[in-house]
Amino acid sequence: MKPPFALAVVLTCLAVAPLGCGKNDSADAQNPTVAAITVDTSKLRGAFASATGELKANLDRAVNAISDRDYSGAGAFLQKMAAEASLTADQKTALNDLLTQVKERGAELMQSAGKTAGGALDQAKGAAEKAASQVQDAAGKAVDAAGKAATDASKKAQDLLPK
Repeated sequence: MKPPFALAVVLTCLAVAPLGCGKNDSADAQNPTVAAITVDTSKLRGAFASATGELKANLDRAVNAISDRDYSGAGAFLQKMAAEASLTADQKTALNDLLTQVKERGAELMQSAGKTAGGALDQAKGAAEKAASQVQDAAGKAVDAAGKAATDASKKAQDLLPK
């Protein structure tokens, strides 16, 4: 029973791996739910258009993390920006709005990953059951063939004995 379980684990990892890296690639084509998960950073960019130094660096890091679908990383950079004492009301609003989007999209992505992993596990289970059935059939055929060979050998041996 261990080999089918190991196969299920490997297939699940392979199914989830494209989601873990956060890249926007062919995994999106296979999973339209993931492709639909987007975050609008335009308000934040507008509110921080004149930002400089560390604030600008965190803005760029947050936007890059969002485009890579690294929502936990984006949240960390946005929190650093929110800790800045000299933010305007518009900047605070834009940050809070984007933080809300990032949290929601992160939850959606995790839910999608869970569904994908569950589907992969179901497929792996089916494949493992099919493989086990095929092995059982092959073993039965091998036993039958061995029995026939033993019977044939016994008949040949009897034919060789003096009468």
